[in-house]
Amino acid sequence: MGTGSLEEIQVSTKALEEFFQFLQCQLRMEALQCFQQELELEDPCAASMWPHFQAWVKPNLGRKEKWMPFHTVLGVHELFMVQNIHHGPVASWDSKRKFFAMFVFRAHCKGDFFREAQLPHLLLESFWKNPLSQFSENGQVTKSMLEYRRRTRQPLQTMAFRCIPARLCEDDDENLVRNIALRTRTLLEVAGQVWPIVCDSAKSPEAKFDQISREIQRGHGLGDTWAKMLMASIDIAYPDLGLLSKNCDVGVGAVGGLRRLMPNSGLDAEASSSRLTALKLVTTAANRCKRPSVASFWQLLSKVERVAHQRYKKMPLIMKQVATVAGALSAVTVQVQLCEWRQLLEFLEKNNINNNSSSNNNSNNNNTNSNRVSGKRLAPLSTSASNNNTNNNPSVAAASEDEDDLPLKGLAQASAKLRKISSDAALGGG
Repeated sequence: MGTGSLEEIQVSTKALEEFFQFLQCQLRMEALQCFQQELELEDPCAASMWPHFQAWVKPNLGRKEKWMPFHTVLGVHELFMVQNIHHGPVASWDSKRKFFAMFVFRAHCKGDFFREAQLPHLLLESFWKNPLSQFSENGQVTKSMLEYRRRTRQPLQTMAFRCIPARLCEDDDENLVRNIALRTRTLLEVAGQVWPIVCDSAKSPEAKFDQISREIQRGHGLGDTWAKMLMASIDIAYPDLGLLSKNCDVGVGAVGGLRRLMPNSGLDAEASSSRLTALKLVTTAANRCKRPSVASFWQLLSKVERVAHQRYKKMPLIMKQVATVAGALSAVTVQVQLCEWRQLLEFLEKNNINNNSSSNNNSNNNNTNSNRVSGKRLAPLSTSASNNNTNNNPSVAAASEDEDDLPLKGLAQASAKLRKISSDAALGGG
């Protein structure tokens, strides 16, 4: 269906209310996981959804790192970057070095791995003379990564990644390390191309967005999902650029939600322009909607953001992301949350769960290969709106299972490792 006819399709008010009920559950879980605060759901429809939401989200918490809260900046990986790189305690890192360090971390998204195997090298001046060479087959960081793997047996990349390492060598540990090192080299090359664009004050936000997105997708093995993730990371680090104020890379993971909201659209999942048009229409409809579940969402959002302001008042980059103006959801926020909602809808369908706000699932044929939720069979759950207690909540302590969301405790430990590394160590071949 063409873009012109797509713009004439109405957004389903019923489905939009269901989406806002889901967003309320997202906010309640965010308050629990990120702030250890219990906030009740006053909307009875959202309260009815809550038990099913809990069943869906619980397996994705903790070490699996597969759940994204409503505020993207509070996601495990995004929060790590803000706290440890952009607002981190490394005095020798200027803006450019922080930018490149962000891409190093994004190649795997494991905080402990970054702290122990990579940070000690990133603190050395010698690293910054030729960062790419550090990740060559015999590079210093590559060797450190392999030593970390063999010593700790810990994962080297987040479970949110679904990449199968290419077979580059016989040893499994070395093969995994070399794959991550190659990915890091690709991302560092992309960072080198993108950094001048970020710094170009003559370009408009729209021009920067288009150029950065193209540069990312030119990287070997990097498609629109990588573009979406890295663009969000850059936007969090440099909010004043306004990269995502009017633009957004719409991944295929959002298509199921878009089709549910626009059931008669005939949305072409393969056409990025159609996805973007649909997202803009849905965002506009969401911001104009005045239904009861929408009003309840805005009230709850205000409460959660007040809590966030108290927790992160000394971190400007987080503060800028938790200051949503009522009736002004951004397209990028809607896009990320549509991906999460689509996973919940698929979970409900797989487990034959219907609740009052999700009885007409139009996403039967919208399964994409980006589903991050396991399909374990569950017993039916109660749909009673009165079941709004926290007795069966996923444990708040589950968030502490993985320390990747904690600030660097590390410069002391990193410095200890640093003393073991000769500052004039030979760089690996480029």
